[in-house]
Amino acid sequence: EAGAGGAPGGGGATASGGAPTTTTPGLEGAWNFEDVGVTTTKDQSGHGHHGVLAGSGVGIVNGGKVGSAASFSGGDGRVSITSNASLDFTSAATIELWVKLSSTTAGAIVARRGAGGDGVRIGTSQGNVQVSFTRLGIGSAIVTSDPGALSSGWTHLAVVNDGSTLKLYIDGKLHRTEVGGQLGYVNGDLLVGKSGTDSALNGYVDELKWWSVARTPQEICGDAAGAWNNGECTL
Repeated sequence: EAGAGGAPGGGGATASGGAPTTTTPGLEGAWNFEDVGVTTTKDQSGHGHHGVLAGSGVGIVNGGKVGSAASFSGGDGRVSITSNASLDFTSAATIELWVKLSSTTAGAIVARRGAGGDGVRIGTSQGNVQVSFTRLGIGSAIVTSDPGALSSGWTHLAVVNDGSTLKLYIDGKLHRTEVGGQLGYVNGDLLVGKSGTDSALNGYVDELKWWSVARTPQEICGDAAGAWNNGECTL
């Protein structure tokens, strides 16, 4: 099963409600979506960025990659995490998650964007993965996967932007590299499953992690439940 290499909290003590009292360096948010039957999902990073389920067609259901998962049925339902400066990507970024599609229709998977369009978005259309980091009036760093990269099974996605290079990993393996950058302040909430006027995701998200550092290929491999051998990730 998924990603012991990215487990948050460093094994420290927990506060009431299950949120860890210790933090992992660089891990700004971690949502495991284990909160079945409630409308708030805990941030397990220790930073308190708890999410709220809003709209229709969203829930926490059994059958996730690990335990339960956030479910989206293509309505306007989303998980909303209030904007906070600690969620900004200033010098580097890594976003990791497990995703499973119910349909290959277009949809937003994860996004954090301001009113002017600054920010980051991960979306899908026809089963591909589309990633963009945008600074209004400056430009965008964009990487897009091959068609059909996502399916009805669980897929681990990792996006790493170190300020100069943008990398997309699929199931622990480097899939594509483009020019990176376009990091900075964002005045916008972090949204899962639906963002602004984007179409909503029709599928599931689990084990979302939001890092302010560039994770290494070895770390990405471990989070995808792979083993790093001779410079390659094997599952």
